[in-house]
Amino acid sequence: MEVLERGGSRLHLLGAVRGPVGEGERVRRGILKLRPDAVAVSLGREETMALEAWDGTPGTPSNPEEEVYAREMGRFGEVRKPPPCFVEALRAAGEVKVPCVPLDLDDAAFTDAYTHHIGTLEMMRHGRFVDRVLPQKAFHAGTPQSFALEFDALLTRTKGYRRLEAARETHMAEALKAVLAKYRRSVAVVEIERAGGVLGRLRGEGPRA
Repeated sequence: MEVLERGGSRLHLLGAVRGPVGEGERVRRGILKLRPDAVAVSLGREETMALEAWDGTPGTPSNPEEEVYAREMGRFGEVRKPPPCFVEALRAAGEVKVPCVPLDLDDAAFTDAYTHHIGTLEMMRHGRFVDRVLPQKAFHAGTPQSFALEFDALLTRTKGYRRLEAARETHMAEALKAVLAKYRRSVAVVEIERAGGVLGRLRGEGPRA
């Protein structure tokens, strides 16, 4: 967990792995221990609302990308959808009676960013890769964290998808600056694939190449 201080406020940024049940337990413990004034999550507004209204019915992978991710992440233990790290973040925020702040692009802004950064040809090539190559890919990661990063590197191997994720990181960093300005003590639960980029932007470092 990284800690940033600014203007008398303190932000604890927790990089979390989507899927593993154990990550939900880790996130929950961290929030209950810190008892912050706000919890922020790397979800969009609509995703956060959907998770708040979730009835507890387990989800299933909805595309080949999610199927491969769940299969390979399952080598390290039980995997669930929606991601337990975010489920438990919202629950813990409710228990300590603090707001849960969405950090990511909302649906409309994500669509705009996607169409801006990714052309039709790149989108088609990416689709073929996910459908035909990714399911046969051999992964070498030995931990959930390293697998999540290895998997992300494959999905962002082309320039347009890297730029799209960089746009998300920039947006989340700006949202966290607002959290720091408003709350004296906060916790941010950010998917581990984006946590490093978000943290770098908060520290004034440039985006990745």
